[in-house]
Amino acid sequence: MAEEQQPEEAAPASGGSGMLGKLMIAGFMGFVILTECLLAYFWIPSADDIAARAQAKIADDMAQRNEDDLGVESAETAGLVEVDFGEFNITAAQPSTNSSLRIDFIVAGTVAKENKDKVEELFEAKKYRFATNVEYVIRNAEISELNDPGLGLIQRQILTKSNRLFGETLVKEILITGFSLVDQ
Repeated sequence: MAEEQQPEEAAPASGGSGMLGKLMIAGFMGFVILTECLLAYFWIPSADDIAARAQAKIADDMAQRNEDDLGVESAETAGLVEVDFGEFNITAAQPSTNSSLRIDFIVAGTVAKENKDKVEELFEAKKYRFATNVEYVIRNAEISELNDPGLGLIQRQILTKSNRLFGETLVKEILITGFSLVDQ
């Protein structure tokens, strides 16, 4: 009596349910990717839009710069006049390089119109001390300060020393023109 056991037959795997799940996942992923592409297409500006915006900004900047260059006076410069403080020819020794520098330039200052006569009188009375102060600033300047295209630090130092020399803040700005630096 031996019972014969028959092996159970394996239920046929339904390939349809596994494939359907994979198709649903692929479809969902395709939908997400398509949605992202459409959003990027409509929200991110094109290269032509970016170029047009950049050109408009450059044109606006150039128009503003041209207005400034045409002599449109700002509130700061309105009512200011220039006073000539003279031409300077200074030789400064450079012990580190065993050479000397020949520095030539002209100094002027801007003052309020109502203070022009007062500044000219004070300058005439103290022109040698003014020259000594300018020479002191130049001779003590580092080579990097002398090579600065705007000479900003040197201008500020001369401005401070000149207003201190004149006893009050009469000079608004120091201008240095014709600046020449030659290593000898």
